[in-house]
Amino acid sequence: MPHNVDKATQSIAHLNDQARTTLTNCKLIITKGIDLLGNDAVDCILNLVKSFDDFSERNDPFGEHDFGVIRINYEDSFNQSIFWDNTVYCKG
Repeated sequence: MPHNVDKATQSIAHLNDQARTTLTNCKLIITKGIDLLGNDAVDCILNLVKSFDDFSERNDPFGEHDFGVIRINYEDSFNQSIFWDNTVYCKG
């Protein structure tokens, strides 16, 4: 994580890490292209996403741990985490 991140960014990174590593308390969306690879490939990709922790200033410039690239069978699979706080965004 970049050294100059504020508390809010640290909190977002923590929530993204928790969601990514446990796949709980989050909404998981798998694209049709990934789904068409079959259950074994989807399981493999999800396990790689869950275990990914190689964040650096190069691949995570804002320190939110919200994006990753997994390479499987010479193909890149991108994953994105978006922190959404209903108490902030869903006021009515």
